Amino acid sequence: MSLKLKQGLLFGGFLLLLVMVPFLDFHDEGGDAIIPAQASITQSTFPIQSFDLVDLEGEKTAIDAFLGKPMVINFFATWCGPCEAEMPMFEEYANQLQGEVTFIGINSGESDNDVSAFVKRMGVTFGVYLDSDNQIVRQFLVRALPTTLFIDQNGVLAAKHIGLLTPELMDGYLEKMGIDQ
Repeated sequence: MSLKLKQGLLFGGFLLLLVMVPFLDFHDEGGDAIIPAQASITQSTFPIQSFDLVDLEGEKTAIDAFLGKPMVINFFATWCGPCEAEMPMFEEYANQLQGEVTFIGINSGESDNDVSAFVKRMGVTFGVYLDSDNQIVRQFLVRALPTTLFIDQNGVLAAKHIGLLTPELMDGYLEKMGIDQ
């Protein structure tokens, strides 16, 4: 094999790796958070910056309105099978922990009509908001759906879960935030 061919193959492999990295899922199948509980997470290492949420009626609410108690923010899409599968669980936890934890659904890039139909069909009663331009998705480095953020009462990211959540995983993340079932 010639030197130019070897160099070309090496360069091509490198380019392929660069293109594929954003699509890789670094989720640990063991169920641990992407940001481990023992990590030192502070407002300066991952600040929750203020942003507006737009509900299905077009009303804006700043995320700051929800600060002061823990939040579970779920990024989803109506076409996403795992998102649909976990939605009844989120509804159950939102009802069970009402007043103690705020549950927020943020739809990634779909029309309000599609999202409204999905919310109605799934029987979702917690706050669902639109991210039509995916600015919030980019702010939180969401690379796959579903992605769920667990934010403590101080507005600090406590954990980030990529993929389908189970009740056991949800209980573990809530426990890490000091919420007992």
